[in-house]
Amino acid sequence: AAEGLRVRTGRWNIPGQPLVILVDFQPYFSQKNQLYGKAWEDFGVDSLHAYGDYDEASMFSYAAGLVVESFFRNKLSSKKKVVYQAHGWMTCLGALYIRKHVPEIATIFTTHATSIGRSIAGNGKPLYDYLWAYNGTQMAGELNMEAKHSVERQAAHNVDCFTTVSDVTGRECAELLDKQPDVILPNGFEADFVPSTASAFSKRRKEARAKILQVAGALTGSEFADDTLIVATSGRYEYRNKGIDVFLDAAYRTLYDSDLRRPVLLLIQVPAWVEGPRTDLQERLRQGGTYTDPLPDPVVTHNLHEPWNDPVLSFLHSHSFPRPLRHHVAQRLWCLGKHERRPRQQTGRRRGSHHAQRLQLAGSGRTAQRSHRPLCRFRQENDRQGSAQRWPTRRESPLEKLHPALLRCLRLRPPQGTAKKYQITL
Repeated sequence: AAEGLRVRTGRWNIPGQPLVILVDFQPYFSQKNQLYGKAWEDFGVDSLHAYGDYDEASMFSYAAGLVVESFFRNKLSSKKKVVYQAHGWMTCLGALYIRKHVPEIATIFTTHATSIGRSIAGNGKPLYDYLWAYNGTQMAGELNMEAKHSVERQAAHNVDCFTTVSDVTGRECAELLDKQPDVILPNGFEADFVPSTASAFSKRRKEARAKILQVAGALTGSEFADDTLIVATSGRYEYRNKGIDVFLDAAYRTLYDSDLRRPVLLLIQVPAWVEGPRTDLQERLRQGGTYTDPLPDPVVTHNLHEPWNDPVLSFLHSHSFPRPLRHHVAQRLWCLGKHERRPRQQTGRRRGSHHAQRLQLAGSGRTAQRSHRPLCRFRQENDRQGSAQRWPTRRESPLEKLHPALLRCLRLRPPQGTAKKYQITL
């Protein structure tokens, strides 16, 4: 208390019941600029472009470092051998603080995957195919990851021991952090994570299943049969890296699988940007009973900040979830199977989407419309070199020979005549 540290202590209710210290890190937000300045002076950590979760994680990490320092100075003798192990970039600032101010404590930094590696993969870039060609610092600048990459890289280079969890991640660290791990510490799994007796496991499983079906029934206004198949995925909310996109695509395809006879309840249990629990759902759960009408937006159990930016909600809404199992496919799917072609209006024109863009064809009064995710981009300019149509960056070929399917996706017709030059970039 004399040092201004606010903590709560207790036991974690898991096998072994380890001691847990909860740290209040809110008071340190007012000092974050000074703390980031010291991190730059001491270790070259560049927090200039920090935003969002970087600030929260760093303030927690710094507060944890202060608590460990205080406990070591006041409760332990100098003969005690103490190790401070930090997991992931979120804990790096505290590890660097201990490294500088309490050198008697040995520091270990363990990364389970590099932050810049996650970002590269999450942005749809081939991580492991071209791992040898990536420069971590350069990619951090491109993907707006400078702060996270910088604190992680400096921790890897400055702690007493740098470790990771697999040989694959070790190669990732060597390429992107410019530091080969000192030790590979494989992830472990304790057998006592599962209840020891079959009867205890069966009881807890039935209780959990009943609660899940109760919440789903109150949310959707549907009654789920006893043979309902519950399929769930859980983990860190990384839409692509954790395979949530594949999970949703697979679920969407099963809607049209005639061999699927059982009702299915799909759960995606991830820590999204939660604003708070839904009060309407809480009220229904308190009242109990069954309901026949769904709540508004019956695919989410909590209120979210900026729900329009949530990738899971965007997928569910764009694909009209939830649907009955035998939903009739009345519209054709196009492109990658995620966007539905809109029906023609009676006038013969295509109905445009909110994200549609219009192209003005040079030299004519016609316009053409394309999707907000086109397969290619056209640039049209007057042909000053005669009537030949050319592909300046590719083989020479008339545009009329462009594959008809590609033209249909672009919603363009091949030009009539040869008075213009078209350049296409695939």
